[in-house]
Amino acid sequence: MHAHLVQARLPARGGDVEGLQHAQRVAVLLAAYVHHAFTTTATPALDLRLLRRPEFAASIAVMGLVGLVMYGQTTSLPVIGLDQHGLHGLDQGLLVCALGLGLLVSMPTGGRISDRLGARSLVRAGAAVTAALLATFAASADHLPLAAACVLFVAVGLSFGLTASPPHRRWPACIGP
Repeated sequence: MHAHLVQARLPARGGDVEGLQHAQRVAVLLAAYVHHAFTTTATPALDLRLLRRPEFAASIAVMGLVGLVMYGQTTSLPVIGLDQHGLHGLDQGLLVCALGLGLLVSMPTGGRISDRLGARSLVRAGAAVTAALLATFAASADHLPLAAACVLFVAVGLSFGLTASPPHRRWPACIGP
């Protein structure tokens, strides 16, 4: 559905050519900033040299993936509620609330566990369980009752919080003095 919205807006802005020119300008500006950030002697506003530290780069990569999955879920779950269960209005947020309930419980706990045991194994385990639960939902979404879908997304939130919490909690320690 989003592709149709983008295609509908492009002709109003001058078509594909203008959109491509805009993307090229943004790419040139980003490339110029990357060059500046790596060659300046002063500390740049966004210090890309920090990405040379493997722990920091890994935390940023995981946080980016977490954001992608999180925003994907928060935008698709209301649509699934409408399509699969006939939910309308505020009721469409029911699956998102179930996900949020699991996250509410697991994120603080995941941060404390990662401080004691380390983040790597916790993030891997949480990601594996989250992937398995989402695969289960994808395979059974057509015939899954709403109550079961809510329970499943509480479990997704619990496991996803174990993936999301450690990188958010640990990246400041990767920077150091």
